Amino acid sequence: MELHTATLRSIDWRKKSGAVMRSSIVFSCLVFIFAMVSKTAEADGLLGDITWENTKAELSRINDWSLGIRRIPKGAKPEIIVSDGEIKYNGEVLKIGHSLQDWKRVLGSNTRPAFHGRVLIWDDIGIKVALYPSDETKVRTLIVDFSCKERMHGSDCARDGGRGHDYDPKNYFTGYLEVDGGAIDNESTVDDVNNLITGRGRYGRGCGTELCLGYAVDDGRFLSFVDVDSRRFKSVIYNVSFTGGNRGLYEPPVEVSENTSSPAHLEDHPSAPQVQP
Repeated sequence: MELHTATLRSIDWRKKSGAVMRSSIVFSCLVFIFAMVSKTAEADGLLGDITWENTKAELSRINDWSLGIRRIPKGAKPEIIVSDGEIKYNGEVLKIGHSLQDWKRVLGSNTRPAFHGRVLIWDDIGIKVALYPSDETKVRTLIVDFSCKERMHGSDCARDGGRGHDYDPKNYFTGYLEVDGGAIDNESTVDDVNNLITGRGRYGRGCGTELCLGYAVDDGRFLSFVDVDSRRFKSVIYNVSFTGGNRGLYEPPVEVSENTSSPAHLEDHPSAPQVQP
């Protein structure tokens, strides 16, 4: 009886392997046919928009779908590109630790203060910056907000009929954000972004209770963290923060309690761990 069961399992495994192999062969044949048709159509001017470039793009999309990769096309404005610790806003460099006036020159001066002026919010863009407590003329952290996160019991987000958070922008970021090759929008999960990142790190554990990405750069440390919910790597990303400089300290955000006046990633945390190169 055991031998018969083992034989059936072996047959079942071979059937599944055969099915996978047949699927791969069929997919390869389709790729070949698409390539031949698109090349011929492009050469002869047939079939309208069917060209080799369009076919490659479609095949790439199908391949991403089969691997569970979600890509976000470029083009939305404003564009924030973060690469190897450098932040560019519509092509202009923004540096953590530099003066607030330098940032306003790039982002504009239409800001709203919060937390006694230690945070400035660009409501029209959907971003905010935190300043150094010891020098409120310099930028300590950049935060890009994608959506409101429930931080207390009940519905406090405006989309659910709540009053909203004073420290959130009135409009959320709808431009294009890319971190070391991984594009992020309001539907992105941490896994989505990690699948696309081509730089030196991935968002993961090691920064208190949050998920972060960090590495050494010329002027000290660069660190980015994502604000997520209990789903962790499967969670959508509510905001992305960037900090660094010679201090090299990461201030892990915590949930806002009824006795806390602001989100912790905008406050001081003397016990924050040192980020290693």
